[in-house]
Amino acid sequence: MAALRNLSMVIGAAVAALGSVLFIAWNRYMPGRRRSRRAGYQLDYRPLCSQPNYLDRQILVLGLDGAGKSSIIHALSTNTTRSSSAPTHGFNTAQILSQGLKIELLEVGGSQNLRTYWNQYLKNAHIMVFVVDSTDDKRLQLARRELHRLLEEASHLPLMVLANKQVNIGWFFALL
Repeated sequence: MAALRNLSMVIGAAVAALGSVLFIAWNRYMPGRRRSRRAGYQLDYRPLCSQPNYLDRQILVLGLDGAGKSSIIHALSTNTTRSSSAPTHGFNTAQILSQGLKIELLEVGGSQNLRTYWNQYLKNAHIMVFVVDSTDDKRLQLARRELHRLLEEASHLPLMVLANKQVNIGWFFALL
């Protein structure tokens, strides 16, 4: 029971972190923003039906196999958690539609053979989220190498490193 509660807390923290990325993306790319002289920025709220053309943004979710990418995407798209998930043998997607903005969360599997395809997805991405299993000390250096390889390909791409399953964050600085 305690393990399930801890898993729920970890996934909740990961969802909150990824939710922050979505909020930043939404604020950065939201159409219809207008400047008010008195109140700073104000959003122009219009019904979805009057905005047939969505502004598309893609968030690429990458990381080694077993890092928790699928669980995070599942939790964001369904607002539920699950205790286990099968390895991704390809990719997973989820879409979030909100007031003229369509955010596609695209996860490409993290197994050795799928990592070779990661760079092909970089050109369409607007933000990259790199998920790390912070309890997997043995593969931390591998995760670091893969992240640095991606950054060489797409140094312009905004990046968020998500420390999943974390107990503490002291290990984070080993990635940098």
